[in-house]
Amino acid sequence: LWQLAATNPLGVATVGQDYAWVAHDDSAVTLFDSTGVVQQEILGLNQPYAIALGASSDSSLFDNLYIGEVGSGQIHEFNLEIATPTLVRSLFGAAEPGPVADDKFYWPIVKQAGLAVDDSGRMVVVDKGNRRVLTYDADGTLLHTRFSEFQPAPFVDPNVDPNMLLSTNFQYSVDYASGDWELTHNWLPADAEYYSGMAVRRTLSNGNDYLFYL
Repeated sequence: LWQLAATNPLGVATVGQDYAWVAHDDSAVTLFDSTGVVQQEILGLNQPYAIALGASSDSSLFDNLYIGEVGSGQIHEFNLEIATPTLVRSLFGAAEPGPVADDKFYWPIVKQAGLAVDDSGRMVVVDKGNRRVLTYDADGTLLHTRFSEFQPAPFVDPNVDPNMLLSTNFQYSVDYASGDWELTHNWLPADAEYYSGMAVRRTLSNGNDYLFYL
């Protein structure tokens, strides 16, 4: 039975049976032993959430700690081979208005993050707000993406932007120049022209743009 003095613990990564790294307090990731004594700390983080132990790109040992920050959308990699954890690099970032990007996550909006790292340094990242799971190689290059089969209902988050609507992996903005927007709120794609096997954006004879999702 472990008893750890951590407020609002979120992510946990165990080191055998005797130690555990814990993300907590919106700013810290701490290494505790099984009696609750602090062994190491990484402070000054921006809402750390998901953490994982993994290997660096040039090692097969789980000697690096990966921290997914909800506040920044970044993943920070720390080396643990020396007495004080040392930041090796920071990858990715927070999603912004526009097309869904492979290196930008929706973590700051949904306030959740998911992360796993294997013994070759490959990273698997859960981007819940964009309903996808992404796999990267040890250098941060995208290998493949999996989208959820579930289609979340369109929603507007006034805390982010009252003129922005999010639906599945598409983003729309209010078209103030088209029609009686105060009553109908015409929504237009906020990204560039988009086409896939399931969706197409078209400009119809009335001059308005529409995204058809099939």
